[in-house]
Amino acid sequence: MAKPRQARWTIFAIALIAASATSAARAETGVRDAMFSRVSFDQWRAEGKSSPFHWSVDLVEPQLSSFQRIVAGIHVAVDGPELVHHHAQIFIQFEDSEGGVWQTHGALGGQPDYTRYVFILPGEYSVSVAMFDPATLKHGFIQKKLHVAPLKFEPLPGAWDGLPRVKFLAENVEAPESWYLPSVVGRLHIPITTQRRVCVDVLVNTTPSDKAADSGGELRRNLNILLPTAKVLSQLELTNGTVNLALLDLAHHRDVPVSSWSGMRAFLSRTNPDVIDIHALDDRSKMRSFFLDRVTQRAAGEAARVVIVLSGPAFLRDQEPVADFKVPADAEHRVFYIRCRLIPRSLLMPRPSPRPGARPQPPRFRFYQLPLDDLQRPLDNSEAMLFDVITPEQMRRVLASVIGQISRL
Repeated sequence: MAKPRQARWTIFAIALIAASATSAARAETGVRDAMFSRVSFDQWRAEGKSSPFHWSVDLVEPQLSSFQRIVAGIHVAVDGPELVHHHAQIFIQFEDSEGGVWQTHGALGGQPDYTRYVFILPGEYSVSVAMFDPATLKHGFIQKKLHVAPLKFEPLPGAWDGLPRVKFLAENVEAPESWYLPSVVGRLHIPITTQRRVCVDVLVNTTPSDKAADSGGELRRNLNILLPTAKVLSQLELTNGTVNLALLDLAHHRDVPVSSWSGMRAFLSRTNPDVIDIHALDDRSKMRSFFLDRVTQRAAGEAARVVIVLSGPAFLRDQEPVADFKVPADAEHRVFYIRCRLIPRSLLMPRPSPRPGARPQPPRFRFYQLPLDDLQRPLDNSEAMLFDVITPEQMRRVLASVIGQISRL
C-alpha cells in the first residue's frame, strides 16, 4: 500500500534518473509580426538604446508555471502622460542564439504600464523593446539579455519537444480563460505505452472548503492551479487508451464530463460558491458521499482504470459518515488524489540569516503542511496514492510518478 511518504521517494527517484535528459527539440525558427514593417524597428535596433522620454523595461523572471511550461514576461512602465494619452505603441522582439526571431506588438491603451507574458524554452535570448509615440513620431529603444535556465531536475524529459521556443500569450487574459488558456493550442509531448487498454479519468473538484472565509476567492485560487494541471493531463498521449475529463460540483452534486473549452466555460459560468439554492442546502452533508461515489464508479470495472483526482484543500462541515473507500485489489486499477495549493516562491525560499555569519534558516515547507482533509481521509486506508503539492516543480514530479504507474499497466 503506497502512502504519501512512499510516493515522495518514488517521485524523487524518478527525478534523479531523468536529470541528465536531453533538452526539447527545436520546433520553429520564429514568428514575424507584420506591424514591424510599418515602423523602422531594424533601424532603431541598429542605432541602439534611445530614450527621448522616461520609461523602463524590466524582464519578469522565468519560472515554471502550472501549465508545466516556463513563463517569462516583459514589463514596460512609462512616466509621461503624453505617452499614455497618445496610446503609445510597443514592439517586442525575442531573438535566440541561433537567429530565430519572434515578434509581437501592443499599446499602452491609456495605462501607464504594459506587461506581456510568454511561454519560453531554456536558452539565451536577446529581448528588444521599442516604444513609438504615433503623435510625436518619437521612439525609444531598449535591449536586454534573457537567460532561461533548464529545470534543475527534469522528471518529464522530452515534454517540451515540438513546442515553439517562444509563444506570446494573449493580452489581458482574465478568469476563467486565464485558468485554461484555450488560445494556446500547443501540446506537451507525454507519450505513455501500456500493455493493456487503459481508461484514465481526471476528476477536478471545483468546490472550495466549507470553512473558507472567502469561498469565492478560494475557488479562484484553486482553479488557478487545478485547471492548468487538468489541461496538462488531458494532453497525455496514451498509445492504447483514453483520457476523460470531468468537473465536480460537490455542493450541487454535479458531475459534468467536458471535452472542450466551451463545455468547461459553461460549467464554470454556473459555479458560484457564494450562491447555494435551497435544495442544495439539503445535500451539503452528503458532499463527501457524492465524491466517493463518483470515484468508485470510475475506478470499478474489468478494464484497466485509472482515476486522478485534482482538488484544493477540502475541509467540509458536518459530513455524514462514510464507509472506508476500497480500490479493487489488483494490478489494473489505480486511484491518485492530488491536493493542490500554490504557495508563493518568496515564502518558500530559505529565510535570511538572523545574524552575520550564521547559517540561513531552512525553507518553511513544514509551516504549510495541512492535515488530511475530508476527501482525503476516507482514502487514507486504501490503496489510493495521496499527494500534497504546493509548487509547479512538485506537481511535475508527481505527474512523472503518476505517469510511471500508468505505464506499468
